Amino acid sequence: MIRTLALGTMAIALSGCAGFPSLPAAMANSAWKNRPVAEVIDHFGVPRQIGGMPDKDLVVLVYNYDTSYTTREALGASTGPRNGQIVHTETWGDVQHSAGCEVRIAINRARLVDSFEARGTNCGSVSLSPD
Repeated sequence: MIRTLALGTMAIALSGCAGFPSLPAAMANSAWKNRPVAEVIDHFGVPRQIGGMPDKDLVVLVYNYDTSYTTREALGASTGPRNGQIVHTETWGDVQHSAGCEVRIAINRARLVDSFEARGTNCGSVSLSPD
């Protein structure tokens, strides 16, 4: 019973954090707020997509980044007799981790940044804040 209660509490606590932006994204939101759209395009380049939020009268610039990376990891290990001795052998290899980061920047009618949002995995490898 106590274990079930602890697991339920942990699940609620972890799911509550899912809606909060990461610290770099929150800092970037603050840094980009009320900056001209020209600075956004100078920093991020031409957007991959341009969308709209008609209910809020905003234009949304969308940038997608492939942030995949490769790590060298132990793929397996074995221990057994070889030539009369016990030998431990490890197998290493490259493991590909797919990741992506989507940056969404809302621009208002005055052509200033209204909001900034970065979501995905490994957004830390993307330069989010203005230089």
